[in-house]
Amino acid sequence: MNTTHLATLVAVAEAGSLSRVAQQRKTSISSISRQIAEIEQTLRTPLLLRTGRGVRLTPAGEGFVERARFLLRDLDLAIAEATALDHPQNHPLHLSSPIEVALSLLPSSLSLFHQAHPTVRLDIHAEARKVSLLEESYDAALRLGPLQDVNLLARPIGEVALFLCGPPSLRLQKPSIEAIGSLPYVGVVGTNEKVQAVLRQKTFDLSIRSTIRTSTFSEAAEFAVLSQHAVILPSYTASRFLHDQRLILLVPALKLPTIHLHMLLSPHHRKTLPLQTLYEILREQLAKHNTLSPKASRSNRSARR
Repeated sequence: MNTTHLATLVAVAEAGSLSRVAQQRKTSISSISRQIAEIEQTLRTPLLLRTGRGVRLTPAGEGFVERARFLLRDLDLAIAEATALDHPQNHPLHLSSPIEVALSLLPSSLSLFHQAHPTVRLDIHAEARKVSLLEESYDAALRLGPLQDVNLLARPIGEVALFLCGPPSLRLQKPSIEAIGSLPYVGVVGTNEKVQAVLRQKTFDLSIRSTIRTSTFSEAAEFAVLSQHAVILPSYTASRFLHDQRLILLVPALKLPTIHLHMLLSPHHRKTLPLQTLYEILREQLAKHNTLSPKASRSNRSARR
């Protein structure tokens, strides 16, 4: 006895006819009859009574068919649930990301990701807090700065380059580290405190004269444009403002400390192929942002002239 035979018995009981089920399944009446006979032989009791108008269930058959319906229904549900877990479109990947990374680095990466995995759904949470992959339902998280989750697999995406930028009105006649001392500077706090920590660790001092508290690097860049202040920006934010020429590089040769960007993986999803693809794309996109485009370089040279 198998589930195919049970399904045949249920179909015959509902149709009241062997020939009708055989026609629906494009098989012979003898094949349908043989399947039901095997069930009756296993149970050692008749389940169907043949009549001039078709078939009807015996009392034993009525009870057995009712149980078989529940069994087949539960089996279908179990198969559907198990299959759903294997289909990426039915199991979205939950990714936590710092706000500015989600706004600046992820958009270009997501278009490439969906080309590689068009059916995979990504649920991205842009947030300032550090989520717990062990306690919350996240598959992965992007982290800037030093790591503290020693029990998680951390894969380095790369080192984020930092650039000193400012509006064209702040261009220096002789760009140098010494000339920076005459510039007003905006020290960005909030989610960008990681950058401040890196600068302090490297004993890098740019004579901070004013401070703005903001949630994203983009807001700090907009503030720099409006207030004519200098600002340190990560590559993925600086490249956007340099491209549209609202900001320029004040000291292109200045080597600022870098800040690390990692992808943390949940223990349950360390080998997920879509996450591996996203990781590789992020590495490539970050490398591109770290290298300023020719257009940005030309705009900075013309601004200095």
